[in-house]
This record gives sequence, structure tokens and C-alpha cells, in this order.
Amino acid sequence: MKKTRPNGFVYQILRILAIIYLKFRCKFRVKKEGLKNVKGSYLLIFNHYSNYDFLFAATAIGSRRVNFVVSSYFFRNKGFARILKANKCISKEQFKPDLKAIRQMKAVINEGGIIGIAPAGQVSITGESTFISPAIIKLIRFLKTDVVSMVIKGAHLLFPKWGVNKRRGRIDAEYVHIIKKEEFDNLTDQEIYDRVVESISINDYTYQAEKKYPIKGKNMIEGLNNILYYCPKCHQEFYHQVRENVMECTYCGNKTKMDKYGFLAPVDADSVCFSDEVKWYRHQKERLAKEMQDPNFVMTMEVDVQRANPETSIFEYAGHGMLTFKGDEITYEGELLNELVTRQYSLKSVAQLPFKPAAHIEIPNDEAQYLFQPVNNKSQLIKWVIATDILNDLNLNKE
Repeated sequence: MKKTRPNGFVYQILRILAIIYLKFRCKFRVKKEGLKNVKGSYLLIFNHYSNYDFLFAATAIGSRRVNFVVSSYFFRNKGFARILKANKCISKEQFKPDLKAIRQMKAVINEGGIIGIAPAGQVSITGESTFISPAIIKLIRFLKTDVVSMVIKGAHLLFPKWGVNKRRGRIDAEYVHIIKKEEFDNLTDQEIYDRVVESISINDYTYQAEKKYPIKGKNMIEGLNNILYYCPKCHQEFYHQVRENVMECTYCGNKTKMDKYGFLAPVDADSVCFSDEVKWYRHQKERLAKEMQDPNFVMTMEVDVQRANPETSIFEYAGHGMLTFKGDEITYEGELLNELVTRQYSLKSVAQLPFKPAAHIEIPNDEAQYLFQPVNNKSQLIKWVIATDILNDLNLNKE
């Protein structure tokens, strides 16, 4: 008996339920030509634009079972953790080395299984491809198996990270056999990396502009104000509010609506906006990058702190204080576990800040897992996320 194989009964029941759900919710269609000549074990990689991406992979791949690599965050819910464990999902800490998870992946491959992983690690914020760590090269060489990519098209449009209300529409996907294990000796690290990135890179809005799949849903723009904090008309920040599918800047009255295809448009002749959130988000990043060139640039945020209980993995209140973003580190000053502390977290090797829009950020470190929740102006979290992304870009350019 193969010790790494997911529970067959549980896996197939969940797979059937997922097929029914996805057919109703998003008319899921997939091209499987890339799987025709793949035998035995392989690494399945896919773009990560929604929390449902593993369902797309599991339902489309047929009767074979996949061991998915899942963020340790999802193992903290006891009920959900039981399902993940029954399906032999592999828990991995986000954005830092996890040798235990890597050994588990190797065991699956050695037994002829399939590993499913999203190399980006975190759900795309806007529906555009995000940074993929070059560490994926070492993982691929270590596993020494075929690599198949699955590019999912339209997942962000139906399941945006910032979304509040349900949507229905259509999602397409396609498998591509990007690396055969016999090729490894003849491929450079850069060639491996390029194949991975190119195979799963997609802008959902570029694809949607071509396909024009209608999206059904109420007040679809709700939640976008937690991502797009900058007003392109008055240039103020954090004045966006949403009501009845209109995002309005309460400082100048600029109004933006979302159409049935997910694109943005001004409500009236006096309003201005970008045509989609990718363009808007890029502009915010460019503006913030210029702000950060000032050596005196600093951000502060009053926060409550939640700590993952080492025994239960459930987050519990741990303190209250101030977070400061300055230079290439974040500093926490305040109460923590009934003590007054000052903690510094270096961002030099942090590619992204795990976060939930308008809820919390998590700073990857080896000490413990903490969530920092803003007391005021919850929309400011995204500016901290973008600033960390900018630092990562700068560090990569130095290498």
C-alpha cells in the first residue's frame, strides 16, 4: 500500500461534488492534450488566482489522485484540516524554506504520485501573474520528474481575492507538458525557470477582453476599495467607499462602476478611472515606488496582534501596539504575550506579505506566526503589501 496516496473514497467523493459545483458556478472547460503522453509521477504546477484553483486541477485531471501542497494557514481549522489530511495534502509555510514539506513531496514522487503546487504561493491580488521565487528551480531538480503546467483562465474574475459577493461565469484551463525528466541534463536553471513562468503567466483581463464572458453577480465591485486606495482624479488615498456597484471617492466625488465583464468605467463625464484593476494597481505601485525613494519614507499602523497557539494552531489575542515600516524592515512596539517588547522583522528575503484584504497581514519569520490587524483604516494593509513587493523588486535587481 502506498503511504502517500490520498484516501480514495474521500478524494473521489469530494472530486464529484467539486465537478458539480464548478459546472454550475463557472462552466469549467479544460483542454487535456498536454496530459496524453504523461505517465507515472509528475509535478503539476498552476497559476494561483483563487482559493479554488486546487479544485480545478483535481477535477480536470481524471481519476488519478493529486497530493496538493497547501498553506499551513488552512490547517488551522480543525474540521478543514481533517479533510486535508485525509487527502494527504502537504502543509507548507508560506514564503520560507520548509524541509519537511519538501521531503514529503519527494516521497510522493518516489511512489509514482502527483504533486500539485502553485509556485506563486499566494493568490494574485488583481488577476495578473505575480512573482515566482527561483527556488522552484531547486525543487524541480530535486524531484527529478516530469513537469506539467495548468494555466487557469478567468479564476480571478469569478473569485477575486478581495471579493465579497458571489459571482457566476466561465473559467477555462489548459494542460501543457513543459518539461520531460529526460531533459534535465540539457536545461539550464534559467531555461527551467522561464518555462515555468511562461507556462502559467496570464492576465485575466487581457483574456477577458478577447472572450467577453459575461459575469453574473450583485454589487461585484464591493471589496475593490480595499485594493485600489488611490483616486486618479484628486490623487487622495483611502477615501474610496462602495455602494450599489459604484466605488466613490468621498473626498472629490469621483465614481467608478464595474460592467458585466468585470471591467471598470467612469459613472459620469466628471469621473475618471482605469479600465481594469491591473492597470490601476500598477499605477499605485509606480507612485509608491517613487514615495519610497525618499530616505525618510515611513508608514505606521496601530494594530491588534493574534498569535497561533502552538498546540491548537488557532489564532488567539496576543497584544496591542504599533507597526512601523521603514527602510527594509518592519518594527513592532507594544504589548506581546503580557510583555512590552520591540521586535524587528527584516524584509530583505521576504517576497510577499501574506494578507487578507481589510483584515490582517502576516510577517514571515521563524519565531512564531503572528497576524497584525489594523485598528483603524483597514484598507491601508494593501499599501504595506505593495511596499514589500517593491522592496523585493529592488533586491532582485541588485542580484
